[in-house]
Amino acid sequence: MLKNILVGICGSIAGYKSPLIIRELQKKDYPVKVMMTEAAQNFISPRVLQYLLRDEIYSESFNSYQNFKIPHIDAAQWADLILISPASANTIAKLSLGISDNLLTSTLLAFQGPVLIAPAMNSKMWENPKTQEHVENLKKRGRVIIYPETGELACGTTGSGRLAELSKIILEVEKALTPPLLKNLKVVVSAGGSCEYIDQVRVITNLSSGKMGVSFARNAYLHHAKEVSLVHSPSVPPPGGIKSIPSLISDEFRKNLEVEAEHSDLLIMSAAISDFKPLNPVSGKIPRKDNLSLNLVSNPDIVAGLKKKFPHLFVLGFALETENYIDKARQKIKQKNLDMILVNSLQSLNNECADAWLLNNQGEILCEFKNTAKNIIAQRTLKIIADQLST
Repeated sequence: MLKNILVGICGSIAGYKSPLIIRELQKKDYPVKVMMTEAAQNFISPRVLQYLLRDEIYSESFNSYQNFKIPHIDAAQWADLILISPASANTIAKLSLGISDNLLTSTLLAFQGPVLIAPAMNSKMWENPKTQEHVENLKKRGRVIIYPETGELACGTTGSGRLAELSKIILEVEKALTPPLLKNLKVVVSAGGSCEYIDQVRVITNLSSGKMGVSFARNAYLHHAKEVSLVHSPSVPPPGGIKSIPSLISDEFRKNLEVEAEHSDLLIMSAAISDFKPLNPVSGKIPRKDNLSLNLVSNPDIVAGLKKKFPHLFVLGFALETENYIDKARQKIKQKNLDMILVNSLQSLNNECADAWLLNNQGEILCEFKNTAKNIIAQRTLKIIADQLST
């Protein structure tokens, strides 16, 4: 059952982004209500949000509350999570000090669930020691701060205080509502396809989109992994809030994965690392020819090497096969000493959905996925891994 989200909007020019946040939450089917401070109404009309929600808005002056017995208690009892975005310096100070002189601050005093605060203000206000003191006080009380970014501000200057990106805010909301299956675990994920230089212009690569790896990295973050590192090809956009390590050639993938795996608990090896590379890459550009022969040599088996070097790692390997899926997956489990393997069919390549089979280290099929969204595959697989690691 999806959780109810109350979005609190404060007096900040970043309030114009509130409809975008609300729309994204609605796209994910969360029930949403909105509460505005009086100052917020100077930046965005309550009627805009009312039409967007097709519902009444909790507001100091806009609503008569004819449907609410006690508005701040009603809202606090309805909500499963409160997101304050944008949060002004004034509201942050009030929340830190326990002041409840308006509807929003009163609601927060009556609310006992998760509270996410996304500040947005001028850089001088954000960097002010008192503001930082209030932020630290709120963090100590368990409030989640979605830190602002550095960028162009409404006053025309550039600095810290810009509202966090929409994707980051939505990610933090989902994380707050997701069970901590991977708490205290460090996870490293590889995603995308490697490239191997033929000359300084041309490469050997593959059609891997990296979508499966990104889904695993995102879901590991949502399930409260202590740390998530994503080693990925440069063409793969990493989710916000996740350590991003772009890698191009197989040697870069190997070196970066070795660094991250040494102190990690779980390796999700979904990247399609090239099995071969040119024996003698050419400096410069090979001129056009009617015929060109390439001498290829095998790349080292990265995942097998990582498992051997770091035996403490729980390793989920991946395979893409065109036939005899299960038999070939079982062979790779033994060859690479994997703890689990997820084998995909060719139809999954560069698509949103996949046909896949999850096998344990005994070659037993744990789960079968038919035309399943990669995000769902990642969710279910991580749940199975978490259950195994907890036993």
